[in-house]
Amino acid sequence: MLYQKLLVGADSYFFNVGRSRAFELHCHPEIELSYCYRGSYNIIADDREYTLSQGDLFIVNPLVPHELGSRVTEDCLCLTIEVGPAFLG
Repeated sequence: MLYQKLLVGADSYFFNVGRSRAFELHCHPEIELSYCYRGSYNIIADDREYTLSQGDLFIVNPLVPHELGSRVTEDCLCLTIEVGPAFLG
């Protein structure tokens, strides 16, 4: 499992808009919000699989092992935000 470095200082958050793609099992101390803008994709969190479709928001709590699965529709567009403790501080 991949352990990501804590987001701190000026980099206390991460923001990405794009097509979802598979990402290996990992965890981090940030809260992760994953919003499906269009299409669908799957997330596996804490050994349970979820399918997100247009308009769905999925929240991953800190230190919960999760991965982005490989079941992604061609038209998929998603927004991912990770918010670190320093940002919420």
